[in-house]
Amino acid sequence: MSLAPQQALASPVENTVVGPGDSVLVLPEAGQVRVGAGLHADGGHLRTTRPGILRRTKAGKLWVQGRQIRYIPAAGDAVVGTVVERHSDAYNVDLGGPGAGFGPLQEGLVLTCSSALVRQLLASPPPPVVAALGAALAFELAVGQNGRVWVGNADSSTVVLVANALANSERLSPGQAHLMVKKLLASVQA
Repeated sequence: MSLAPQQALASPVENTVVGPGDSVLVLPEAGQVRVGAGLHADGGHLRTTRPGILRRTKAGKLWVQGRQIRYIPAAGDAVVGTVVERHSDAYNVDLGGPGAGFGPLQEGLVLTCSSALVRQLLASPPPPVVAALGAALAFELAVGQNGRVWVGNADSSTVVLVANALANSERLSPGQAHLMVKKLLASVQA
């Protein structure tokens, strides 16, 4: 469902605090509305399913940005899991929730982070901490919407540095993120 970005909202409700069950939009008779996480259609209204801040993308998609810690699964989510048993014809994988996998991820570290940090890491363009780390180091990231992030590199010190930087970056401004990465790189090179 999609209307033109300017048509999607009849009133300036984006960037406002909402609670579960709040009606944020009367659905139009014709056309479509792009609905994201934290919203659902209820009769002729678009209602929130969780507390947070109502946001709208440039393409007009509405969603609720919350500070939830726990992962709430949704169809199509990519998740990171840990293989706990390996059999001749199958694997037993701890996903921490349902979803598809990335395949075997080796030589790395899995860390658990908040859903808010996951959204930042999956955003385009990438957050400042990832851009700063990527300019100085070679590493791989696999970000699961279940709050698990895999950091991969053959060098364990690089993996630990990247994992620590990511874990500590959630509430940093872009300037603070660049400064943190600069200090971390200087401490490793010293």
